[in-house]
Amino acid sequence: MLGEKSVSKLAAIVLAAGESARMGKIKQLLPWGDTTIINNAVLKILKCNVQKVFVVLGAHYTFIQKEINHNSAVILVNKNWKIGIGSSIGRAVNHILESKHNFDGVLITLADQPLIEPSHLAELIYNFNKNPLAVISTNYGLKQGVPAIFPSSYFEKLSLLKEDFGAKEILNSNHTGISVSTDVSRLLDVDNMEDYNKALTLYKPLKA
Repeated sequence: MLGEKSVSKLAAIVLAAGESARMGKIKQLLPWGDTTIINNAVLKILKCNVQKVFVVLGAHYTFIQKEINHNSAVILVNKNWKIGIGSSIGRAVNHILESKHNFDGVLITLADQPLIEPSHLAELIYNFNKNPLAVISTNYGLKQGVPAIFPSSYFEKLSLLKEDFGAKEILNSNHTGISVSTDVSRLLDVDNMEDYNKALTLYKPLKA
């Protein structure tokens, strides 16, 4: 496990429901090191101090689900994935609320940011342990974004998300949160083959 022992009970959500329309192939299953983009995303989370990992699938879920190697991850299917990323967040947080898990917060990540390092996730968790009532987000310069941790007081608001803006409006209307910086190149979203090839040039294998 990376980082100090967690004093907060955290869930993690990996958002991977998109269609990959701009990629022309299922990007979640593209090779990444000795695994795939989706398995890389789950592996990074499992290296950190979280109690449960939820993976939200949508388009192509029948193909992606059977390729996920980590049995400890809970697979959720968002049948409304076409509405946008907000619906995937809502799907996962509603599941958490309905299952009566008593989490202190939730870490939200994107499967298609393969360059995000476990050390950055660990730093987010470290800051949440120190400030368990605050939103802890990633600093994108002029805005805040994911990966981000939301305390349980935000669960109801997150559960109502349905549109394509995801958690951005919540993050960027929150002036009392804490943002954590990382190398801006690590924040690359892999949306097309050009992005994927660029990410491969920057790739460094995860350290055990």
